[in-house]
Amino acid sequence: MTRILLVKLSAIGDVIHCLPLVARLKENLPDCQLHWLVEPAAAPLLFNNPLVDKVFVLPKKEFLAGLKSRKPSAVLASLSTMARFIKALKRESYDLAIDAQGLFKSAALARLSGAKKVVGFKGTRESAEHWLTDSLDVGDYFAPDCHVVDLNLALADFALRTTGGAKPPSDNLPRDHTLVCFPLPAVTESERGKIEKLLGSFAASSPAVQPLPKPSSDDIIQSADVAPYMATKEKPLIVLIPGTTWDTKIWPAQSWIELACRFQKELDAGIVLVGGPSERAANLHIYKGIEAAAGRPHLLADITGETNLIDLLALFERTTLVIGADTGPMHLACAAAAGGGPAVLAVHGASPWGRNGPYGPAGRVAACHLELACQPCFSKHCRLGTIECMKDLPVGKVFQMAISLLAL
Repeated sequence: MTRILLVKLSAIGDVIHCLPLVARLKENLPDCQLHWLVEPAAAPLLFNNPLVDKVFVLPKKEFLAGLKSRKPSAVLASLSTMARFIKALKRESYDLAIDAQGLFKSAALARLSGAKKVVGFKGTRESAEHWLTDSLDVGDYFAPDCHVVDLNLALADFALRTTGGAKPPSDNLPRDHTLVCFPLPAVTESERGKIEKLLGSFAASSPAVQPLPKPSSDDIIQSADVAPYMATKEKPLIVLIPGTTWDTKIWPAQSWIELACRFQKELDAGIVLVGGPSERAANLHIYKGIEAAAGRPHLLADITGETNLIDLLALFERTTLVIGADTGPMHLACAAAAGGGPAVLAVHGASPWGRNGPYGPAGRVAACHLELACQPCFSKHCRLGTIECMKDLPVGKVFQMAISLLAL
């Protein structure tokens, strides 16, 4: 039995993009033991995951806290914590460790696990490849037109060859997105009940609680200034995810307000705002703007800061469309879409949509962006000082793309 350690620490979206790698390994080595080393934020996606046999959660916070204190006793305690953690990894006697992160810390942890072979990408950051025993050359690892999911699948193929297992072809990128599996934890009735409670009267009064079935010709409605929207008598439930960490990924609040108002006024759609605790104030501003402009509070809910990742999966079960910035929850919606969940539209600015954009079945996921000469710059802060790629992205363009996704 092959024992494998996968090191993909963060962020949430990156961990989601690595799930197909696990599916690929398990498909070819169904009896392998697959362990995953991850940081706390994304760990819930791996607990109770059908393809992950064991999860190691890196005690990053405890380790760094001691080092930052600079107190000798605290520093020694931190070093002792990490030493015990690495010792626990070594006890697993791994045949193979896969560094899918491509950073010094991830490659070092993969090597310190004591695995017989340590594989990863060539040409990443921080000289990470020097910790590897075998490196996969994919050319420019940061090329903007090859999706990271496809890179991860190529790494899975490479890892399989190093183990002497199956030898699938490695020259078939890009892959057919409809064939890629994102293994996710099962949603329980507890999470579904929590979503019902969070939505409260909205869930009871809004008819927008089911994904749209395939429309018939009798259900077509027309809008004078947008592409034809095919809909059934059921109204769509649309989840908005406006928040993210980079300035160059944030679409202005007023744009989100105008978009939601169009959905409510033209489609009578239900709107749900989600995000992390740090986004409560920003999303509340958007919520109040929608409420004032559209005047349909019975079709509007803000549950920002109230959901974990599995709760979001429960919400996506009943969602027609998710529109979000380039952030972890948006990528989680894409993973759900691959399993028959909602359609997903990502709003992109600086980040390369070809490499880091929504990944999923054709026609169910899409990226909306401008075509500026400076895009994608992949920078957290606009080098030109304008953030034109986000500020000038028209609401009408996003709305029309959303309509086309709803029409499928």
